[in-house]
Amino acid sequence: MRKIISIFILSILILGCSSNQSIDIEPINGIKFSLPMESKFRLQMQDTEIYIYQEKALVGSIQRVPTINGYTAVEALKEGFTEAQKGSNKPTVIDTANDGFGFAVNVDDYTTLFIASDNNSSHWAVISIKREHFDYVVARLVVK
Repeated sequence: MRKIISIFILSILILGCSSNQSIDIEPINGIKFSLPMESKFRLQMQDTEIYIYQEKALVGSIQRVPTINGYTAVEALKEGFTEAQKGSNKPTVIDTANDGFGFAVNVDDYTTLFIASDNNSSHWAVISIKREHFDYVVARLVVK
């Protein structure tokens, strides 16, 4: 009986200490990223944008952007990357494992990620997040 109770208590402690839970967000088909649940993020939908709050502070946003002028999403972002290179905040290409295209631009305390998947030619996503959370988001970014 003691052995069963000990195993039960140990399993509760192990499960209770596990804080690697996250919430997955898919702004468009083919793009997925995660936010840590222990950071108490809250999502709020406003028109065509989702705002990300941590406690009461706005820490990011997500937009789904349709393509225009007959471009695919990847083509539109590659053109946008070329244009962004001419600006003062130089873009950085994001590794998408050949399943799309993405780049990031730092402005003040935020990093904005422009990302497209080969599996969704009609839309691309804009994910703007405070720099302190950017590495977490990019490490869990899946483009398929």
